Amino acid sequence: MARTENQSPKFKDLLSKSEQQRNSEEVSFAVEDARIQLEADIQAAKKNISSKQRNVVAAKSNSSFSSSRIITAQRELKLAEADLADLTALMSELF
Repeated sequence: MARTENQSPKFKDLLSKSEQQRNSEEVSFAVEDARIQLEADIQAAKKNISSKQRNVVAAKSNSSFSSSRIITAQRELKLAEADLADLTALMSELF
């Protein structure tokens, strides 16, 4: 009887897999885990940019003017944007 594609492998099949097959599966799982982690990092970076943008607006609209506060907020935003660009480039490079 042929096994359907979505049916899980039998215990005998699992035991008879070669070491190379098991290693290949482990590599595939590790690659998928890394891709998922990088996607999560990219989403976190986007969220961080949004927060930094709000900080810039808040610094500029603060009633007690502080150029250093504005510049600091702008620099933090640029750094957050650079982080996202680096993560996006890494995703393209590795996956």
